[in-house]
Amino acid sequence: MNLIHSYVAAAAPERASTNKVDIVGIIVGAIPFLFLYILPQLLFSKYLIDEEYTTIAFLVIPFAFAVSFIKYRLFRY
Repeated sequence: MNLIHSYVAAAAPERASTNKVDIVGIIVGAIPFLFLYILPQLLFSKYLIDEEYTTIAFLVIPFAFAVSFIKYRLFRY
């Protein structure tokens, strides 16, 4: 929630872009786990894909943070 708030309230476009990369990374990393593992278990009492395969998508989250750090902080000057 803090990332979303800081994205909306960001005065500088560079800061908003950094937050946008982070938010998209979190969403893209969590969606496969939610829609392929959690929701089918809740609705149909069975899994579509094993948990081990869906958690691989969580690797997107640290990658998105690394990209935003490298792109917006390291190469700023």
